[in-house]
Amino acid sequence: MKSNPSNEENRKKRSAFSRYIRIDFKTLQGRITIGFLLMGLFSVIMLISSHFAWNKQLSNARHLIEINKNSSIKASEIQQLVDLTNILSFRYLTTDEQSYKSNVENKWLNVIPPAVDNLDSLLFNSELKNIKIYVKELEEHTSQLKSKQYEAINSKDIVALNSSDMIEGMIHLTYLINSIKNELAAEEIEVVANLEDAESNITTLIAVEFLIAFIISMLIALYIIRSVLL
Repeated sequence: MKSNPSNEENRKKRSAFSRYIRIDFKTLQGRITIGFLLMGLFSVIMLISSHFAWNKQLSNARHLIEINKNSSIKASEIQQLVDLTNILSFRYLTTDEQSYKSNVENKWLNVIPPAVDNLDSLLFNSELKNIKIYVKELEEHTSQLKSKQYEAINSKDIVALNSSDMIEGMIHLTYLINSIKNELAAEEIEVVANLEDAESNITTLIAVEFLIAFIISMLIALYIIRSVLL
């Protein structure tokens, strides 16, 4: 009975493959093959783990920088909104135009509180010690400024709107906003510096990993030699 040419060809290929590579612990060839496979596998695992660790660090840094940038923009927006309510309050008291008063009330009811809440949400997971204190104080301080503006508007007292107490309140608002932005900027500088350090240490890290891989390879080689001699 004639053998199938395709089966015969497959058998020859398997025979040629097993001539050079065998995976078993019974023969020297099989032990050497397993040893080299283990060395290669270990090296690949170390390189992949380093790659994922670096990408994770990079991703976390980018995410933090993006959050800080958005938070800084939102903090500036809050200050601009409060400044705008002060300007609109002055215009209402000097012109008695009702639209200015309505605009002030709309800003305080529908725009500023959500902006402060949004800033608080952006920085909810921040690890900065002072940032949450500043945001909490900002929330309380904007509420105080709102009360002072409403009081001046309702009593139509332009002097109260321009009093030293009100001016100090606006100055303190600027201090809180700048403090938040400075904390965020300092953290961003630190994150970038850490990334640069990590990037400069990649060569050292790879060298250490290959040293460890070499040591383990030597141990595997010693095991193979010992198994051959015994």
